[in-house]
Amino acid sequence: MLSLQSVCCPIDDFYGVNLGCTMTNVLRNFPEENFNNFFQYSFAILSMCSLQADIFWKALWKLAEGSDKSDPCYSPFGDDSDNNISILSMQVMAMVCSRGQAIDKNVPNWDSILSTRIQCILDKQNDDDGSFGNATSTALAIQALTAASIDPTRWSCNQTVPWLLKQQTNGDFGGIDATAQILPFLYCSNFGSLRNTTIDCPECECYIHRHKRL
Repeated sequence: MLSLQSVCCPIDDFYGVNLGCTMTNVLRNFPEENFNNFFQYSFAILSMCSLQADIFWKALWKLAEGSDKSDPCYSPFGDDSDNNISILSMQVMAMVCSRGQAIDKNVPNWDSILSTRIQCILDKQNDDDGSFGNATSTALAIQALTAASIDPTRWSCNQTVPWLLKQQTNGDFGGIDATAQILPFLYCSNFGSLRNTTIDCPECECYIHRHKRL
């Protein structure tokens, strides 16, 4: 859904499938096999929000509750700090993007949970090099803090960004998946900012719709 939006393609008729409706059904069935952690869940919410689609109350509530409603920063990955930061970062981006809907729908404690998760990311920063774990988790943390409009001086931007740029080799950050997650940062953007793309989309059919498979 995010990739289609990035090239100005509608998601309501993708080869006969309304991806927005499909995603809503997927969210209603969370957790299930192959869709059972809050990185995936937050990414799904983010895709809906970026398309300015209506997100049902329980989906937003579940995003705020997370894996443990008593600990907004809890992660089932234990001491695996890279995965923990990646999940927190995606949760923050999804919460920032969908904040308007959450406030309108009176999802409880939204802002306080968001603030707590942001602080948890900040607390995980490495004081020596400015990183937030590996290259992927660092890029996602930067995107989350940028999306939340956190002052760069609070997370040593001048130290963190050079460290991250040094992690690439010939334009690669350790595989297609890792590089794809880092690319928004390189464009001074974040996954949540795609909702602004539709404003700049030309009034013409998208490339995919003009070249449907026979």
